[in-house]
Amino acid sequence: PHPMSSLNKVAPVADADLLREAQAPDLEALIAFYVTTQGTQWSNREGWLCDEDIQYWHGVRIASERVSRLHLAGNCVSGCLNELASLTELMYLNLAGNEIQGTLEPLAGLKHLKHVDLRVNQLQGALPLELIRMKCRNGGSLLLHSNPGFTLPVNFSTLCDEGGSLTWHFEHLDLSDCSLVGGCSLEAFQMLASIGSFSFKGNAINGGDLVNFLIGLEGVSTLTTTKYNKTTTTKCTVLGLIEEVDAYNEGLKGTLGALECLPLLKTVVLSSNALEGGLDPLRALANLTHLELGDNTLCGSLESLGSLVALEILVLRNNCLFGTLDPIGQLVQLRVLDVFDNKLEVIHHCLPLASPPASIYEVNANVCTDTLFLAV
Repeated sequence: PHPMSSLNKVAPVADADLLREAQAPDLEALIAFYVTTQGTQWSNREGWLCDEDIQYWHGVRIASERVSRLHLAGNCVSGCLNELASLTELMYLNLAGNEIQGTLEPLAGLKHLKHVDLRVNQLQGALPLELIRMKCRNGGSLLLHSNPGFTLPVNFSTLCDEGGSLTWHFEHLDLSDCSLVGGCSLEAFQMLASIGSFSFKGNAINGGDLVNFLIGLEGVSTLTTTKYNKTTTTKCTVLGLIEEVDAYNEGLKGTLGALECLPLLKTVVLSSNALEGGLDPLRALANLTHLELGDNTLCGSLESLGSLVALEILVLRNNCLFGTLDPIGQLVQLRVLDVFDNKLEVIHHCLPLASPPASIYEVNANVCTDTLFLAV
């Protein structure tokens, strides 16, 4: 019989006609989803196409007479998401551990969707900007771990509202092991920095610059989830909690701009790369104690370093830095200073002579306005 034939009975509610009218779009969408995803092969299809009220269908939950939740994880669901586009009041979708194919585009118009779990399926294609924008506004999580391939939006800054602002409210964004392609801009990185946690591990998205190196970090935080009565932990990144960045001789390009999003940084080792631009992004890193940026093509003055009063080790050799060492005089904790081979004006009295006895200063091969070479 036609799937609708078993649903023509009078619904056991006070106003069956109004209920059917309210649920009609969702009813049609669920029936189409059942048919196109081989519902007869599902592990659990209790109530589907048999009960007149869809709230009794396995995995379906109703709020205000509309479908608000669809939970069919690990249920041998095979097909695409197209039919779900009509579930306009859907807030929670969990189809993890199935054989869902196609793209995420059908979900892009579901404006109330808060939690999406599509891990371990066969999805691919571009990540819809509208879906991510909606997730930013509504909060919740977007879990896409272990799908065959997504294209990372090149510039998340296009997610901004017309006024140019966007507040991220993700609890967790999981794009690990998704064969991501594409790169991440500095604007995108700054937005990722406000997410609760995210995981991009197991991808090859390193575009050769500092930004893409940083979003590939893992193990900074641990996310605990419960599924099928089992608790699992996932290593993820919380940019605001990162305390150390070590990428010596990784061939990284770009500027230091991304570092200003990491306020808890204590150690930064980025020597022997191809970084350029100035040191201004370091100004906000008040917790920094160890900074190595030697053998790059950084330029500009040292003015922004004057606020890094916790700094103990500073290596800036072989760059194109200029100006005076006056800001260094404020770093009373400094034990090691190496500014060899720059264009700095070296003046005796500006060096922090009150530093601990073990101090090592290397200032040679600069523009000396004093004949002193100091190596204590």
